[in-house]
Amino acid sequence: IATEGATSGIGRALARDIHRLPSRPTVIVSGRRQERLDELVKEGTTKGGRMESIQIDLMAGNAKLKEFAQDTVKRFPELDTIIFASGIQHVIDFKNPSDDVLDLITDEFTTNYTSIVRLIHHFLPHLLKIG
Repeated sequence: IATEGATSGIGRALARDIHRLPSRPTVIVSGRRQERLDELVKEGTTKGGRMESIQIDLMAGNAKLKEFAQDTVKRFPELDTIIFASGIQHVIDFKNPSDDVLDLITDEFTTNYTSIVRLIHHFLPHLLKIG
């Protein structure tokens, strides 16, 4: 089971909870901050079971997202579940629009929507193949 966005918030909590399931599935955690992923893997290893990490920044562009999906499937051919739990939210003052505000909106859409659609596109052939 892969959990994208596992460095904080809901993604981190889901990764921990999935890791504690009686079936002890392999949990693949990914996110932007490698040090947070390392902490999570160390915690998971201490408690038994298998937890692995792969670093990815969703703002890195489509080529990196495709490479991430391909590398993940290559390392974990048994992967059959992916949870997309990344997300950001900014406080935006629409009364005073500026280029900075528009950049924040673009970052939110890229992280919360566009990158997820791209990842689904890149993982889908593998998921369809394994049924």
